[in-house]
Amino acid sequence: MIYQKVNSDNTSVFEQLWSITNQLRQKLENRFQLNPADFTNDLNSYSSIDGNL
Repeated sequence: MIYQKVNSDNTSVFEQLWSITNQLRQKLENRFQLNPADFTNDLNSYSSIDGNL
């Protein structure tokens, strides 16, 4: 069971969870004025090493 690799498509579950995340973020942005700290500027944009993500 540990070594068994199961190919499954979890795209729909991911999309549902991502939608919930976006809804929660929107609620936070509507409720609070968000001002990131200056020391987090290098964290604002990120990508994978190969640039695909």
